[in-house]
Amino acid sequence: MSPTTWNSTRKAVGAGKCRALARLARGILTGQQRLHLTIGDFAGWVVGRLGSPPFARRLAEEIASRVPLPFIDDNAVIAARGVQIIGITMCALDGRNLIDCACFQDVVIEEGKARVQELLGAAAQDWVELRLLAYQERSLP
Repeated sequence: MSPTTWNSTRKAVGAGKCRALARLARGILTGQQRLHLTIGDFAGWVVGRLGSPPFARRLAEEIASRVPLPFIDDNAVIAARGVQIIGITMCALDGRNLIDCACFQDVVIEEGKARVQELLGAAAQDWVELRLLAYQERSLP
């Protein structure tokens, strides 16, 4: 980051405008989602123009909107997280409580969701394994 960009960002966040950085990061991620939907809409339109039935159009939209776009998806997430890290750093440097930092809140919410899903998946797998173990113990002579 250039010194000019750093100084202007520091002034903005120092003035309590971390929310602008959080909105920017959310905007990057929202743009990524919109791009996927647009690709899906286009695929559905093409399939519709080929005379396919409505269900085929909906299927094409769904599939095309879920196709990973490696260069775009990866870079959008990297850029959004970078903006959030800058916001968190600026808030910390200003001595602000991170609980009040909009960028920190967004990271905690997003990463928290992913972590909770991981924990629930692991717990479900543990229960399945315990059930199998109990079943095997009952089957032994």
